[in-house]
Amino acid sequence: MLATPPPADIPADTRTNALIALPEPLALNDDSLSSALTRRKTCRSFTGAAVSLDDVSTLLYLSLGYLREREADCDDSIAEGLAARRSSPSGGGLNACAGFVFVQNVDGLAPGVYAYHSAEHALSFINPLPDTEPGNLLGGQHFINNLPLGLFITARFDRLWWKYPHSRAYRMAFVEAGHLSQTFQLVATALGMNTWLTGAFSDDQVETLLKLENSAEQPLFFVGCGESDGQAMCQEMRDLLREAQP
Repeated sequence: MLATPPPADIPADTRTNALIALPEPLALNDDSLSSALTRRKTCRSFTGAAVSLDDVSTLLYLSLGYLREREADCDDSIAEGLAARRSSPSGGGLNACAGFVFVQNVDGLAPGVYAYHSAEHALSFINPLPDTEPGNLLGGQHFINNLPLGLFITARFDRLWWKYPHSRAYRMAFVEAGHLSQTFQLVATALGMNTWLTGAFSDDQVETLLKLENSAEQPLFFVGCGESDGQAMCQEMRDLLREAQP
């Protein structure tokens, strides 16, 4: 099994649209890691204001991109197909998780669903936004209907099974998705945004939206970001809680 390279990290038959180059990622400001860690919070009240394409580029590169800054780290002992490095750890060095960007309001980018290409730091168009509101995809959580930007984190189980041909492959997928989610949130926080995350979504609808039906690649998690008033509860939920009080 390990005598052959792992499956390609982007299947040639699923992401054939032209690549959309992203701007060069920006250097983060002098915000410290400690500050980003302490300010990160889950919010459920977003303004819907547009996110800049520069911020999207920076967010995706530092969360999911194959870091050009790490290319010199590689050595002859690393197996073929496993040399790419992200800012987050990955079980077996496989980078088995990928990202699909859910765009509702980004300056300079048409609304829709895009695949992120880690090696090229580019997007490819997958589908227009669904006719239904995002909350219908995400477990009835309609308070995020105006979320400007989101990311579906998927796992390529064929890459994981290449090295872990047993149930531990699932553990590796879940751990990697968690690493990527936290990195995404910290970068978004450093860029001045708030975040929200969930594992509650309609698998069938999301798989169709991402064009992953009957695929070894499956969606695991969703994380989004945007301008927010910083409230953990949306106004509708706060009103309901007040009404429920005696």
